[in-house]
Amino acid sequence: MRGDLLALGIVSALALGTLARRGSRQEPDDAWDDFVEANESFLYGRCVTLAIALHRLTGLPLYGVTAVDEDEDGNGRVVLLHAYVRRGKEIIDLRGARSYDDMLADFSHDNAFGCDMDESRMDEETLAKLATGRRRCPSLKSAVPVAAAVWARVQGGSSNTVGG
Repeated sequence: MRGDLLALGIVSALALGTLARRGSRQEPDDAWDDFVEANESFLYGRCVTLAIALHRLTGLPLYGVTAVDEDEDGNGRVVLLHAYVRRGKEIIDLRGARSYDDMLADFSHDNAFGCDMDESRMDEETLAKLATGRRRCPSLKSAVPVAAAVWARVQGGSSNTVGG
């Protein structure tokens, strides 16, 4: 199965290579902005699916940002706020490679990001369980072409500051 995902990812990267290579740090890239907007569910809601696809494609470690959600009685449960892979000090998600602080700024509208957060390295099963309550992540196949385009853009050295 990993071989199939990798092969699909390589083909997808070639097909989406034009999108992935566009842009520079100085100039906004409208085509990449459109790509991110069209795939926004992989940033908000389906980030685990994309993170796992990126992990399988690149071998980079999976990370998640979690917080404790408390009810009125003070009972808490761990909730996942965002998932991504890490390459050194950079995180890689739908927007590409960027700093942890840039990622946090992207979610500043979400009140959950104002609480105590914890970044942890996680395995696929843990991330999937936090996100879906199941040990496997659904619709992984749909994330492979998106992961391939993101990775091609990261490898191409293009800016991943979407919209400016």
